[in-house]
Formats: sequence, C-alpha cells, structure tokens
Amino acid sequence: MPIRYSVDALPAFSVDPEQFDVLQSARHFREYLLEAIRKATTRIYIVALYLEDDDAGREVLAALYEAKLRNPDLDVVVCVDWHRASAWFGWRDKIKGQRRVLSGLC
Repeated sequence: MPIRYSVDALPAFSVDPEQFDVLQSARHFREYLLEAIRKATTRIYIVALYLEDDDAGREVLAALYEAKLRNPDLDVVVCVDWHRASAWFGWRDKIKGQRRVLSGLC
C-alpha cells in the first residue's frame, strides 16, 4: 500500500517572492547567467544537462574561463550529464572533449 503525504506534512521553507526573478526567454536566461558569472567572487556551480557547442555555449565557457583568469581562487564547478548528453547527441567523442575542456577550469 503506497504511503501518502499531505502537502502540509512535506518539508518546506519560506522564501520571499521578491527574491525571485522570472526569466521570460532563453536570451534573458543567457544574459542573466553571463552577468552572474561576471559578478562571481567566491564560487560558480553550474549543473546542466549539457553545454551546447554553439555560440551561446561557447559564450558561457568563455565567460567561465575569463572569470577564473580574473580570480584564480574562484571555485568553478560545472556538472553535465555525460550519459544523457551523449545519448541525446550520439557524440561520445564530443562529450569527452567537453569534459577535457571543462576540466581546465578547475
């Protein structure tokens, strides 16, 4: 028999709605991400399904490298789903190359 929880019984925490930004498009997301990378002083953690090998993906990688060059103590971690990305594109060599490129940030 499945265990059922009421929504009220689930763990939760309150968040001020004013602390949220709603990004209306992929362009707004990219701009927000690039600005956050530029402003980072302590750490950058990015978790993504994959980084596309296109202008936007290369722009994100370039921003990460520039941030690390400006601040060598900056903790940069990028996690991509190797299995999902390689299955999605069918490009295992490309994903392995991405791993090599990203490992240079650490």
